[in-house]
Amino acid sequence: MNPDEASARVRIERFHYSVRLGSLFFPIAVDELAAIADKLGYQSLREVRERMPDVPHGMRLSMTGPVAIKPSDKRSLRVDMERGVIAIQGVDIEGVIEDFEGLEKGIKDELHVDLATEARFYEFILDAEALVENGRDPVKETASFYSDSKLLARLSPIMGEQIANFGIRLTKKDQYPNSDELLDLRIEPSVSKPKTRYSIAMVFRQTTKSEVIEQAKSIEGKIQQILGVLKEVV
Repeated sequence: MNPDEASARVRIERFHYSVRLGSLFFPIAVDELAAIADKLGYQSLREVRERMPDVPHGMRLSMTGPVAIKPSDKRSLRVDMERGVIAIQGVDIEGVIEDFEGLEKGIKDELHVDLATEARFYEFILDAEALVENGRDPVKETASFYSDSKLLARLSPIMGEQIANFGIRLTKKDQYPNSDELLDLRIEPSVSKPKTRYSIAMVFRQTTKSEVIEQAKSIEGKIQQILGVLKEVV
């Protein structure tokens, strides 16, 4: 196969990198978190700052959503205190990970909370789009993957239509979605531009942070490889 024939331009639309803490109680106050983020070039959101003075001494503000933003890099620091999640979201994988590492270090140095020790798991959520070239049609391409499937042959009469799969979904064998370790990858034709683009969504979760980072930093290349394989099997 000519590599050019399988080429696709991948664009990251959202990269959400987080840690899920194992403690029942969120160990960091919002103002403490915002102060550390400010040192990384983030700006705490006005609505967060306005709520801080209303919290009685000795109590903590519980919230879900963005705490601070970094407009220059289109990134945001987000929390879900009920679930024990701290996250940074953006479009640049390397940059988001670098900021998260800085946030972790600041939390450990200034607040004496080691997120790696407190972590139940690390996770990233990825949304991307891939523009395919050379006349490839994602709808027709994916429909051909299981064209000889006995299952689809039996389901078509039930539906009263000739049916086909719309994309693929890959998971780790015998895994469960509520597990602390998860691989969930969906590749399907884009709803808005189904004749030229694939839509990619992925969740990757591991108890070991280094494995999550390694997977995140290599995922664009892996998407390219997968799209190349899809082209080969048509």
